[in-house]
Amino acid sequence: QSPVCFHADAAFFSSYAMYRFSYTIRIAFCILVVTIILSIIIYRPFCKYICPLGAFYSVFNKVSFFKYRVNKEKCVGCGKCAKVCRMQVDPVVNANSLECIRCGRCKQACPTGAISCGVSREKIIYKIRITLHLARRKKPCLFL
Repeated sequence: QSPVCFHADAAFFSSYAMYRFSYTIRIAFCILVVTIILSIIIYRPFCKYICPLGAFYSVFNKVSFFKYRVNKEKCVGCGKCAKVCRMQVDPVVNANSLECIRCGRCKQACPTGAISCGVSREKIIYKIRITLHLARRKKPCLFL
């Protein structure tokens, strides 16, 4: 093979790579523009609909030590907490929804103080006891 043929292949590959690169840049730019436009209309559209990290974190909302609690006796059902939530979560229905980002707006908006938040000490103590109990039950492994 002659060096001329090699240079022709390299030039073809180079032009194809540049085409793919410019195509990728155009797609990324379009996604950026769409996200910016949606940000004007919808609160946190990237976090709500696109971001995989948010989906991963939301799985841990159910097992989080930091919880929101709604006192049903104090709640008057006015719906102010649901109106101020930008993530469209109704704390009365599900205070620890997967969509909740723990911003605290619902707690501030509640006129009766029915929404509280904090670390559940009972849950932490329970998990520590289970861990210690399982650690004590493990038998030493003897390789004979």
